[in-house]
Amino acid sequence: MKKIVLTASSDLCSDQRMQRISLALESNDFEVELVGRYLGQAFDASYKSKQIKCFFNSGFLFYAEYNIRLLFYLMSNKFDCLCSVDLDTMLAGATVRKLKNIKWVFDAHEYYEETPELNQRRMLKKFWEWIGRTTVPGVDMAYTVSASLQNVFQKKYERTFKLIRNLPIHSIDSGYNAGSSLLLYQGVLNKGRGLEALILCMKELNGYKLALAGSGDIEKQLKNLVEVNNLSSQVEFYGTVLPSKLKTLTSKAVLGFNLLEGDSLNYYYSLANKYFDYMMAGVPCVTMDFPEYRTLNGQFETSVLVEDLEPRKLSKRIKELLENRSFLQKLSDNSIQAAQMLNWENESNSLVSFYKELLTP
Repeated sequence: MKKIVLTASSDLCSDQRMQRISLALESNDFEVELVGRYLGQAFDASYKSKQIKCFFNSGFLFYAEYNIRLLFYLMSNKFDCLCSVDLDTMLAGATVRKLKNIKWVFDAHEYYEETPELNQRRMLKKFWEWIGRTTVPGVDMAYTVSASLQNVFQKKYERTFKLIRNLPIHSIDSGYNAGSSLLLYQGVLNKGRGLEALILCMKELNGYKLALAGSGDIEKQLKNLVEVNNLSSQVEFYGTVLPSKLKTLTSKAVLGFNLLEGDSLNYYYSLANKYFDYMMAGVPCVTMDFPEYRTLNGQFETSVLVEDLEPRKLSKRIKELLENRSFLQKLSDNSIQAAQMLNWENESNSLVSFYKELLTP
């Protein structure tokens, strides 16, 4: 049995993509070990896992420390294939590849050097671009999460990238929650995700509550924004929510939100997990008019596309939607139909085929 080690810098407890990938490979006769961060909560799964605890938890020092710790851990283990997730685990991966006779895979979840956090930090951006240029061409196989990123990366690195979208497991057990007053954002609370605008919209949405399920770099600023605008009774911070509980919360929402600022190419070309999680729960989604969402909405019409994140314009659009329950019901019905095709059971077949082809003698 071939052993695959997957290395990410994320918290394994909340990283549903890595959990799904690991389970798919394990159920197809691969030995799997998933490596990630320890952030205070133990991770338990049917496959082997390792949580690395770091002294630094953010910034460049974290990435340096994490790659050093990751390198030592990988060098003390035996395996046939290493999957490095995103550029922030590639230094350790490149070193291990040179020292061990293994296959090496790159899983690009995002356009790392084009994230909002790096837009105004030229030197750091150049550093991550250098990491990509010097490591990605050396992998045996690469894949990413959207067709837009697939095209970008194939031109950038002059090599083939496979497409493995981050689709949820097909498990619809509820339909449109017409009587709900819950609005939901699920995901990290980071810069560039339209969260400030969404919070300010609540001034005009009396009778509705906004749930923010996640944590992140700007959580304190967002809580302060809520307090300053006297919105504490309308906005609730849930913190990091385990996947099983998040599924229950999502099913209670009347609308889900996937708002992003288009000046980040990482966001512009994205295909977010939450977009499909809302779909799987039959919850209509308000999302950005970006290429991937525009294409999918043209096929299935499960969401409403918006271009402007100015709070007054956005709140007006949301109010119009909430008043048109028949249209929201239509979007919900379309979501349930779309989920029969856009699910992990279908998508994971490609993932398993790629690894079998790579690791078959």
